[in-house]
Amino acid sequence: MSKFPVFILIILPMWSTIAWGGPLQFDINRIDLSIHTDYFETHANHDVGGNTFSRLNDDQLFTNWTTQFFGRWSLSEKWALFGHLNVAHSRSVGKLATRTSSAFSEGGLGVDFMVSSGFFIVTTQLFGAFPFRSVALDTDEVIISEGAKQIGAKLYVAKPLKSFLSWGSLGIVSRSDGRSTLIPWELALSSKFHYWMIEGRIYGYENLGDDQYTEIPSTRTSVTDRVNAGSLHFFSINPKSVAWEAMSGYRWTPTFETLLGYGSTITGSSSASGFHVLGLVRFSLGESQTQRIRRLRSEKLDRRSRKNVDEFEYDEEKSDVELFEIEEENKETPKKFERFLRESEQELEGL
Repeated sequence: MSKFPVFILIILPMWSTIAWGGPLQFDINRIDLSIHTDYFETHANHDVGGNTFSRLNDDQLFTNWTTQFFGRWSLSEKWALFGHLNVAHSRSVGKLATRTSSAFSEGGLGVDFMVSSGFFIVTTQLFGAFPFRSVALDTDEVIISEGAKQIGAKLYVAKPLKSFLSWGSLGIVSRSDGRSTLIPWELALSSKFHYWMIEGRIYGYENLGDDQYTEIPSTRTSVTDRVNAGSLHFFSINPKSVAWEAMSGYRWTPTFETLLGYGSTITGSSSASGFHVLGLVRFSLGESQTQRIRRLRSEKLDRRSRKNVDEFEYDEEKSDVELFEIEEENKETPKKFERFLRESEQELEGL
């Protein structure tokens, strides 16, 4: 395993909010907790068909602020459970009224499984999310989330490099209430410099299948026009999106870190065009794999040292007597040399 921590984001789902599962290390009994907040603002929509966008009428505005409480518990070196709870606040500034609404919007549970940790790090993920508030066709409240049940799976493939970590993911998300199925994807690159981390990624989702109102889109757009100032950030028909995001983080201690980021949409279809600002506070309970290896190695060395001291006994018969004899012989060498010099001097004097 590379010394590079594998920072991989868990998308639940990405068009609603981002759950930072952070680093995907399967350390036994390690618990990662985070609070993630994401502010999104839009003044335009990507048109149906893609590649173009249209501003909301009369400079209308839609914003959404979602805060997510996330937890992940590693049960073994291959399995981990995670869950999230979202609180959302939306505001729409329309031609006739300004609407705001705040509530618990969504909860979810999931499981991670390590498939391989060799040349590539391969992880699979299963998750489900359920809304606390659905979207009725006759609602007069601004929409705070998709309002549909979701079940999905995702495959991550990561490759640690010398100074970088690269990864990609591909998934599938099935949604209730006649919504179309989505295919989320991402490509990302991150680098760590001592306590600093920077990361950039391109991500999005494709549409699979048709919404039940594909032939009569006004059924949904009449709702978003009325309560969301015309924004298609939520409750749209057959949406597609491509966006980018850049983040920078700092690890204050081995168990506490913070991150800030910014991103915006690039293109899409039947979806909102806008930007978002995000922040994250994450802390961990329990040892990481590196910390556990260091502790076990230190304990092993301590046990060896204590064992050697306890078992040491001096045995004269087994001691290296020859070593002492050599030392005694070496002590006699200077005297023999001095005697040799005197005898040589006497012989010279007799000549």
